[in-house]
Amino acid sequence: MDDKRQYIPGYAQRKEEQFESANKLFIGTIIFNLARGLLSLSFGFITSSLTLIGFGVEAFIEMIYSAVIWNMVQRSTDSYIEPLDSEKQALKTAGVIYYIIAVVLAIIGIVNIFRGHIVDKSLGGIGIAVFSALLIYVLSDGKIKIAKKLNSAFIFDDAEFMNITMYLAGILFISSLCHLLTGINIFDSVGTILIGFVIFIKGKNIFKTFKI
Repeated sequence: MDDKRQYIPGYAQRKEEQFESANKLFIGTIIFNLARGLLSLSFGFITSSLTLIGFGVEAFIEMIYSAVIWNMVQRSTDSYIEPLDSEKQALKTAGVIYYIIAVVLAIIGIVNIFRGHIVDKSLGGIGIAVFSALLIYVLSDGKIKIAKKLNSAFIFDDAEFMNITMYLAGILFISSLCHLLTGINIFDSVGTILIGFVIFIKGKNIFKTFKI
């Protein structure tokens, strides 16, 4: 059906500018997740914090998800298009990896509780959690605003997906702060289990949203 809005003066230019803003937000999301992943894994291995390692691994999986959604947005002319087979396969792969990582983190977290896994004190987890929460808020808020302007279900879904990551940042912050203040290592193990639980929810969200 012909969209009469395209004949409104300046409409095409405004829409092009909005798509450009969306592109910048997706590029920002990918760069953010790359930085989040590298920083979290680095501090995680240095301090032996599995909560940080889990937070970092999740960042790389979210990069795959955001890249696929970005590709779908670039080729969409309406609020919703059917994902290509290659996109469905990439999303399904991301979902399966989320499930696997969730189970692995839960098992290791439980084992570490009984093993008395030792974690070095560090401000790294707190700093990364705060840094992540702030950027998640900025990127997610920007995507929601653009999604409304473009009437894009994909951008809105990606923003909601990022909002779930806020829970991961919250768990990392509380776990790291409690460990820093008390020196009790079990906080890292409990944080690891909770990180795994939220990662499982993110995987489930992918299959539910795209019915794959």
